[in-house]
Amino acid sequence: MKKLSAVIFALSVIASVFSGCGGETYAIYTNLSREEFSVQAGNFVLCEGLNASGSANGDNARVSAGFSSRTHVFYAMGAEALLVISADFSDEATLNGFNALCTEIEEVLYSLDNSLSATIPTSDVSVFNAAGAGDKVLIGYHTYNLLNLASDIYEKTEGYYNPAVYHSVKAYGFLGGERPEDISDLPSSSLSSKLTDLANMFGEVELSSKDGEYYALKPDFTVTHDDTEYTLNLDLGGIGKGYAVDVVNGLLDDYGFEYGYFSFASSSIAVKRNSSVGEYTIGLRNPRGSGDYLCVKTKNTLISTSGDYFLYYTLAGERYCSVIDPHTGKPVRSGVITATVFGGSAAENDAYTTAIMAMGKDRALQFVNAELTDRKFVFVCEKEG
Repeated sequence: MKKLSAVIFALSVIASVFSGCGGETYAIYTNLSREEFSVQAGNFVLCEGLNASGSANGDNARVSAGFSSRTHVFYAMGAEALLVISADFSDEATLNGFNALCTEIEEVLYSLDNSLSATIPTSDVSVFNAAGAGDKVLIGYHTYNLLNLASDIYEKTEGYYNPAVYHSVKAYGFLGGERPEDISDLPSSSLSSKLTDLANMFGEVELSSKDGEYYALKPDFTVTHDDTEYTLNLDLGGIGKGYAVDVVNGLLDDYGFEYGYFSFASSSIAVKRNSSVGEYTIGLRNPRGSGDYLCVKTKNTLISTSGDYFLYYTLAGERYCSVIDPHTGKPVRSGVITATVFGGSAAENDAYTTAIMAMGKDRALQFVNAELTDRKFVFVCEKEG
């Protein structure tokens, strides 16, 4: 990828005054227009998930007084997913369509979980992870698609998104790894360096298809530490939830449901329209306190968020989160504490937000302004000085 250079579109930079731990302040960087968001300063105005608000004009007017909402909760990939649909459910065909949609979503999430999970022993990812260096593994259609996408974004972000940091994530006590109880329990610099060298081989994973079947060839490369040999392992959990949201969003279109949303683990969301006011107002969670730090008006879009507050622990006053910097093999310490991207696909946005957190402010600004000109973004940094 070419060297990133100057900012090529107007960027809003806000030194926010929202309250956090210890009275610290944080900087918000976004290309959202001022009409699209509001900073929740001081005492937060709580926007729980997706709330109905906005001006009623044009297609924002109520579609039908006969509309009502139905919800369905799913569980997959270790997390809850919520479907909310607004429609005229007094019509039997519409109600039957909703029930059929829920059944199909259930089947899709089950299939994806059993393909992408790093903890289900029979999944594509687990079989790949258990394979020997240099082995070719049979994988399913969705795993093949997702690995192709992951490879493209790995290249586009210059390795700042890398789904091969599995061993590093586990070494720091996530993905079922043993949680360190003291600083002395943290992975050594030697182990982190070796696991980073291994993860950097992700670009050598070879994907192929033949006669309707799909394959992934594992790099013929290993590292050894304390008599333990490691082969390249994958963790598609983050981008997998975004991919599931993309698939479900397509199903919403197929079934003709235009009003509502599908939220997976509060990290990826497919937003349609609000049947009362057109736009939904999404509250972006304060990464250092309660409530939300930003409320954004939006509709008909796909959104993903990453943050160092989803899975983390503290040791000696330092935060260790599950988002790993692929260039160090350690939890991110770039100063970016949360990132959200709107537009495109939720799977892509999952990967982009993870990369932005690892990049740090300056490189992230260069990247989003050069590569994400078709999307809206928000990310928050610990204020320098």
